Amino acid sequence: LKMRGLNRPTIRERVENALEQFSLQTLRRRTPDRLSGGERRRVGLARLLVHEPRLWLLDEPFAGLDLPARRNGLGLLLEIHERHQAAMILVTHDQSEALAIGHRVGVMHRGRFEQIDTPDTVHRRPRTPWVADFLSPVPVNFFAGVCEAVGPGWQFRESAVVDSAAPLTVALPAGLEPPTSKPGTRMALALRADHLSALDEGSGSSGDCSLRVDWVEPCAGGWLIHGKRGGRVLVAHRSADLARPARGADVTCRADWQH
Repeated sequence: LKMRGLNRPTIRERVENALEQFSLQTLRRRTPDRLSGGERRRVGLARLLVHEPRLWLLDEPFAGLDLPARRNGLGLLLEIHERHQAAMILVTHDQSEALAIGHRVGVMHRGRFEQIDTPDTVHRRPRTPWVADFLSPVPVNFFAGVCEAVGPGWQFRESAVVDSAAPLTVALPAGLEPPTSKPGTRMALALRADHLSALDEGSGSSGDCSLRVDWVEPCAGGWLIHGKRGGRVLVAHRSADLARPARGADVTCRADWQH
């Protein structure tokens, strides 16, 4: 700051402001070797702040920090952005970080952008199967088939079925349309595990599919049921209101867009 020609009062004001914003007042006399990983990252951000840059380039700024520290850091970045109106480019492997604070999200795969859009769009309408799987907090199931117009809406009908498994039929929710309206066009339907409900065997209806349980993973609101159907792996969500199925049991799976 001295080399930039700033006077002492201005330097003191900027330093004190940065220390306060990143809660570093009590650490001002500590040497770097006496700082924790989280404290060092906050110091690095504070050093950026005193220069008041118009563009921030942040490469994994919260990597290796525990969850509370990451949340606090994200909150600080949002506050800095709103207060100083600085543009920020954040590079991260944490999908939740990107979706939580980004105005625009670019998803890269093998050095190329697969999709650039708003967080809500890339999350709800991923352009490729890879983006759908990468951004989902739970496993994603992919079904090959065709879309058919049914009344005012659309219906997906699975076509690639093996081992005599019954094809899955899914009524698409209002507002969700296939990428093309040409009849018979083959496409893939991505169903997150929390959009595929595992019910008791025998409680299904036409268009549902069956899943044989391999193992069960506890999750919020119930369980994730990992199993096989027609020789391929599927993962479905089962409500905590229903009994936990045993290994080898059969459950009925149905598309459920309410989660």
